[in-house]
Amino acid sequence: MVVGGWSFYKPVGLKLAAKSESMRLCHHFCVSLRKTTQIMGILMSYSESLKHVIHIMLILGFSALILSSCQSQSTDTKYLLSIEELNDSVPEKVLTLLDSINPEEYKDNESKALYALIKSQALDKTLVDVTNDSLISIAKNYYEDSSDKYHLMKSEYYHGLVNINAGNYDNAIKSLLKAYDLGEETKDYYWQGMAASKIADIFIKNYDGYESLAFSKIALTCLEKTGKKRYIDYALLDLATAYNNVDFSDSCIMTVNKIHRDNDNWLNYEINLLLGNAYIREDNFKQAINVLKDNVIPSGKNTENMAYLALAYLRKGEINKGKQLIDSIGEDENLLSHYVRYELSEELNNENEAYSLLKNLFDKSDDDFKKHLDSKLSVALLNYHETEQELAKLIKAKTKLQVIFIITVIILIFCIIILIILNKFQKQKIKIRDLNAAAKDLNNKIHSTDQNNSKLAKSVQSLLASQFVGLNEMCQALYETENEEKGKKQIAKMMINFINSLSGNNELIQELERLVNYHYDNIYDSFKSDFNDLKEIDYRLFLYSILGFENTTIALIFNTEIRSIYSRRDRLKIRIISSSSANKNKYIAFLYPDGLKKSITGDVGKPQNLYKPNIKFK
Repeated sequence: MVVGGWSFYKPVGLKLAAKSESMRLCHHFCVSLRKTTQIMGILMSYSESLKHVIHIMLILGFSALILSSCQSQSTDTKYLLSIEELNDSVPEKVLTLLDSINPEEYKDNESKALYALIKSQALDKTLVDVTNDSLISIAKNYYEDSSDKYHLMKSEYYHGLVNINAGNYDNAIKSLLKAYDLGEETKDYYWQGMAASKIADIFIKNYDGYESLAFSKIALTCLEKTGKKRYIDYALLDLATAYNNVDFSDSCIMTVNKIHRDNDNWLNYEINLLLGNAYIREDNFKQAINVLKDNVIPSGKNTENMAYLALAYLRKGEINKGKQLIDSIGEDENLLSHYVRYELSEELNNENEAYSLLKNLFDKSDDDFKKHLDSKLSVALLNYHETEQELAKLIKAKTKLQVIFIITVIILIFCIIILIILNKFQKQKIKIRDLNAAAKDLNNKIHSTDQNNSKLAKSVQSLLASQFVGLNEMCQALYETENEEKGKKQIAKMMINFINSLSGNNELIQELERLVNYHYDNIYDSFKSDFNDLKEIDYRLFLYSILGFENTTIALIFNTEIRSIYSRRDRLKIRIISSSSANKNKYIAFLYPDGLKKSITGDVGKPQNLYKPNIKFK
């Protein structure tokens, strides 16, 4: 039946099917990581430690890129996902489980969003018409910034349903179009078909029959790809309704005949109601009566079916049967009831009542027409496409930035690897250079040592020979003297002469200086150069100390008391220590050849293994 070119029939559609059919909704997101740690392995074969560093850097770099949008699921999220799987078969149980949970106790936003989505779905499946979008918006806002397109698609779908219930069709159609596009993107034909069906429902409510017909066809095409028979049957019912709304009654009847009738009482009721409407459009009132008279609603008042049946009786001419049905309907305020009463009043020639009913119909239709004129669906569609274009630009820019970032990171990683390699090569080069320098220095030292050993060997031979010259001379003097006492005196005289020569024989002293400089790298000349203001006796003390003379020997040579030698040696030590000479530690060591009482720095205090004659004179 049509008023103002529009059918009064409002299909229950896919919402009933969603309650009774099970489907698989488990959505799992997994990302597998494979280590790529063999890169640069050949180049790094010479250095195990460097390879470990590069392996770690590669793992961290590529893992950071792969894991940049991946988050592990919490225990709460996994539990909610298991509940989500029950939403198709036992939504009442899902609501009970969710009511036992306090979502505010969740620590992660993902669990809160999933809770909001599952509860919104459960409420819809239990036929609770939610009009406040505060709950579903939690899920929608979270998944918009997530890579989880599946749950974003569902969030947009249920956000659209809530806005349909609230009468906000412009917001509803934007959300449903997003869900539709996400279904196409993810090849999820079930949710794509469901979104198309709800968009068609919006156009029905907005009295836009041809748009409703177009989206009903799309919904059927999508749901046929799922192979879900029950949903396909309800999609056929919605398509038949759309045909009927645009006066294609024959197409409506043909489409209804494709539906598989079974034990679904609601489906059978809706089919008969639609067929009765279509037969009335074709003036086949007898067939309409046959279909409608035994059509009983599964639950609730049978008002709509009785109104169509009364209309069929009135138009067939059976006024009394029609009037009896109209009286049984009561004072129902919907358009169909008003129109049936109008036709009854017209058949009964009750012009005043007919006029009053017609005026009410006109006023009601006028209000609906104004609502249609005030509809912002076209603006909403335009805004949606503009938003999608802007979003596409943003995604393109974001993708470009991601590519640049990835390339930059890869280049940075390889630059770091190259720098590490170059640094390692440089260190190896420096190490080899240092080793070569050390080897060269060692060779020089070995050569110098060989030369010194050669000198020392000659000196030892000379010293051994010279040590026994004095012995030979003394033995010769003792042998040539017949009197032993006289010989001893002769020997004593020789020793005294020798001691005196050490004190006053410049040639002998110069020879000793030369000998000391030769064996100790010019130590004596260096000492005289560093301390050029000392007395001659101080130089001699230092010289005799190098030669290893005891304090008593030096005292005899200087013809002084031994205390004087100790005092002079200590003063000289203080002078050396207070100086800035680089060789002062060596000077102290030679000044005290038997070792100092206190260690100062460097070689000071270390005993000097100097050669000392092993011959003693009695």
